[in-house]
Amino acid sequence: MNGTYNNTMKNNKGKLLLADAKSGLREAMTRNLQKAGYGVLQARDAHEALRLLGSQAVETMFVDEDLPGLPLAELAKKAHQIAPSVKIVVFSRNADQAIQELAPAGVYDVLQMPVSEPRLLLSARQGTERVQGPPAPEPRPEPQRDQGEILPFREEEKRIIERALRITGGNIQQTARALKLGRATIYRKLRKYDIHPRLRNDRDE
Repeated sequence: MNGTYNNTMKNNKGKLLLADAKSGLREAMTRNLQKAGYGVLQARDAHEALRLLGSQAVETMFVDEDLPGLPLAELAKKAHQIAPSVKIVVFSRNADQAIQELAPAGVYDVLQMPVSEPRLLLSARQGTERVQGPPAPEPRPEPQRDQGEILPFREEEKRIIERALRITGGNIQQTARALKLGRATIYRKLRKYDIHPRLRNDRDE
C-alpha cells in the first residue's frame, strides 16, 4: 500500500503521512493509526513523501531517520515549503541527540525507537490537535502582585517556560506536553532565551 490512502477506513481524526523504507514496520504502524481513526498515506522515500505532501492535506508527517532520498534537514525544509503547517515527527534510535540537531530545521518532535503504539498514537493526537486548535483555556485571575504589570511578550513567554521547567524538574518531554508544544520547539526557545535548566532525561518518567 505504498503511497496510497484507504478511504474505507474511518478518518475523522485527520490525515497522516508515514514515510519509512521498511514496509513491514510501515504497514504495522498504518494499521494501528487507521484503527484509531486516522487516514494514512505511505511513502518509501523522501521524494515520494514530498509528492504525497503536495497532493493531500496532511496534518503530521512521521519520518524514519534513515529514510532514503534526502537528508532529514533538507526534507524538513522542502516539506515546510510545500505545507507550512505540517508537523514533522522523526523516528530515531537516539532521540535526545536527534531532536537537538533537527530542531533548527523545524522538526516538531523526535520519538525514540522502537516506538510503542501508545506513544505513536499520542504523537498523532497531539499533531492533529494543534492543527485543529485546542479549546481555549478558561481565563484565570492573575495574582494580586501581577495586577497592573504588563510584560513584553518575550519576557512573559520566558517566564512561562521557566516555571514549567521548575514544575517538571527540567523534564523536556513533560514540559512540552504541559505547554502543548513539541520538544523541538522547547529546545529552540531554550536557546532563544538562553535558559539553562538542570535537565532530567525523558526516560526518567
